Amino acid sequence: MRTGAALAVLFLLAACKKEESSSTEASATAAPSASVTAPTEKPKPWHVGTWTGTYQSIPRRVEMKKGEGLLKEWTEDDGGVATGQGELTLRIDEAGSVEGENKGALGDLKASGEVDENTLRVRLKPADLAAPSALSGFVLAEKQGEAFAGTLKASTGDSLVVREATIKLEKSAGAGSVE
Repeated sequence: MRTGAALAVLFLLAACKKEESSSTEASATAAPSASVTAPTEKPKPWHVGTWTGTYQSIPRRVEMKKGEGLLKEWTEDDGGVATGQGELTLRIDEAGSVEGENKGALGDLKASGEVDENTLRVRLKPADLAAPSALSGFVLAEKQGEAFAGTLKASTGDSLVVREATIKLEKSAGAGSVE
């Protein structure tokens, strides 16, 4: 009989445990689920996108005296070469890396550089390195409102042709990302 009583107690204990686990499962499924919020996307830096600007290149007058090394070519430069309108297009990524191209009076140039804080620094190199009168140069610009404004300076490899321009680069419409 003791065996029968012991079995009955075990049976009751097992039934209680099963009922307890069933009620725990039921309450777990009935409990309101906590809303999981998706991580918010970090906003892209202000400079990310495609930037374009036009400029009018003019001869840069080198100011020095003949005894200091003034070259005849500089004084006789009539501005007939590499002057006029040009367009610079730059693509800037989230890391601040810059790439792009220039078309126009200064020739076909490849652009590369960087943006840090509010300063844009771009190197310009000839797309065709074999061109005898190819110009190279740089752009240095600062953030002004929603644009970059600065100077573009370029010269031939022998520095006999020297050009400069002011340039303002604005973000292209719908240019929120770099491809």
